[in-house]
Amino acid sequence: MIAFKDARRNAPQLISLSAEQRPQEALHFGPYLPPQVAVGEVVDCAIRGQVTVAGVSRGRIPWPLAKSPGERRCSLVVFDDLEKAVHLESAAAVKYWWGATEKVVSAWRAAFGVRYNFGDYQLHSALSRANWPRIAEKLHAAAQLPERAAKIAESLRGKKRPKRVVEKVRRSNLGRKHTLKARANMSAAHRRRGTRPPWLNAAWSAEEDDVLRQHSAAEAMHILNRSRAAVACRRSRLGLSSKP
Repeated sequence: MIAFKDARRNAPQLISLSAEQRPQEALHFGPYLPPQVAVGEVVDCAIRGQVTVAGVSRGRIPWPLAKSPGERRCSLVVFDDLEKAVHLESAAAVKYWWGATEKVVSAWRAAFGVRYNFGDYQLHSALSRANWPRIAEKLHAAAQLPERAAKIAESLRGKKRPKRVVEKVRRSNLGRKHTLKARANMSAAHRRRGTRPPWLNAAWSAEEDDVLRQHSAAEAMHILNRSRAAVACRRSRLGLSSKP
């Protein structure tokens, strides 16, 4: 037997330190223990098929090495916990704990069809949280730039939002009331664009105002096809008498 028994006793202690170290070194699905195999034993490698164990690596997690025909030197046997780690852990963590090169880990992941796994997500999340205090102020300042807001608005103007986005926005705003300042800003924007809320009738034109001045309220209602309340409100705004 090669020195895997001592390695298996020490591995949990080594692996338990990973969460206290850099995010690149953290393992999330451990512990990962060296397998109990002997030199000369034939094992099934998930990459190369059946290989013969020739030694043990010097990585933080000692692992069997084997040499296939045509290879110049021994390489790690991808099986057992190492195969599991390639599927679940980040490439940086596998590289750190098993002592493999970045090129080799990339080849393993490509062979298994692993592109972005849970370990990658956890690594990127941890790095983002660590870097956020340093870049938050800069990002917030950039988000408030008028040029940026104008560019985004120009790219979206005239384009309809997907139905799923409209429905999500509608649900998120149910029961929510706009502040007076927000309502004033929306009203000002509508006035600048010349738009009106869909529940209102069309804006009064100068020709319609002339009809109100020349006819009674009842006559104007029939001529303009406006409601009594709308005619009365408009006549009041124009300073006309409230005669029927």
